[in-house]
Amino acid sequence: MPDGPWSAFPGDFTPSHNTAVGWVLGLGSNRKAPADVLIRLLDAGRPEFLYRRDLPPGVIDAAVVHPSKRVWVMAAEELSLSPQQWDRLLAATAAIPRMHELALELAEEKAQERPAWLRFGIEGPPHPGARP
Repeated sequence: MPDGPWSAFPGDFTPSHNTAVGWVLGLGSNRKAPADVLIRLLDAGRPEFLYRRDLPPGVIDAAVVHPSKRVWVMAAEELSLSPQQWDRLLAATAAIPRMHELALELAEEKAQERPAWLRFGIEGPPHPGARP
């Protein structure tokens, strides 16, 4: 008999792969899912929810030091990491030269990016004393 949530079903029910994946993705998208559940999803190799902008800080911290390249790369690419989180990510990859190089490249790219919302469609004033 399956463990976890599937044990509530009668008999020898086993969910299809698509059902199980959909359930896991739904958990990651659930804004009420507690941080420990989201961290366990990272440990299960399912970081797809890292696109969310409302993640608890503990989840982001767990993602940047996660041993799985897939998890920390997704965190580095998708999230707006603080300087301290970048430091932890770089420290976590320091022992693996190629991974550390990749993390440094990502950090440099992110540092050069300008947020899309910053002055989008608005130019600066023509001179310091200009008024609208």
